[in-house]
Amino acid sequence: MANQQNNPFFNHAKDLMLGHTWQVKNRSFHFTEIEFYSKSVDGGGDPYTHGHAEQQKSNTWYFHGSGIDITFGDEHTYGGILIRGIKYYDKEGKAHYVSGPIRVATEIFSAIGQTGIQQLNFGLKKLDKPLEGTVYSCPRVGLNPKLNADYANKHYRFVMDICPEHKFAQKELVAKALLESKQLSAKEINPLFRYKIIKE
Repeated sequence: MANQQNNPFFNHAKDLMLGHTWQVKNRSFHFTEIEFYSKSVDGGGDPYTHGHAEQQKSNTWYFHGSGIDITFGDEHTYGGILIRGIKYYDKEGKAHYVSGPIRVATEIFSAIGQTGIQQLNFGLKKLDKPLEGTVYSCPRVGLNPKLNADYANKHYRFVMDICPEHKFAQKELVAKALLESKQLSAKEINPLFRYKIIKE
């Protein structure tokens, strides 16, 4: 895999996706797709960042019209990690994928259940042993490149569990990004997607 040293969010993405689960009552959700957004309070940096006051906090939940963020800001910086995909296992051990930030929010609130006062076990749980898996970087989804083509194409989106069951957005663009950034070769990409998505 290509060296990810120049990606400022790669190690943070690996830590979240491989080292933590999202605990909601008695259910555990794994992160399969996330996007990073960050800019300085004076306006420098990623123009696609909301710049909401909640994003100046760190390690809080920021609920907004596009889904749910985990914040990582401070007094000088707005920062948010948009959760685009999760998976969970049913009682038989089968994996189920939830793709899209609004669907993720819906699944999480469904897991919370009743509206009455209850003891709620909710938040990130650090795993004693990291999960096995590979985290890949690619451009984010749904950004208008006319605002800033450079930031629109930055690899601030991270995915794992690439398979037909995981119906994440813009698979062809992800495959192209993996090839162009030399994270994988075409011979490695096609078996991952289980069809000839890239011409060899």
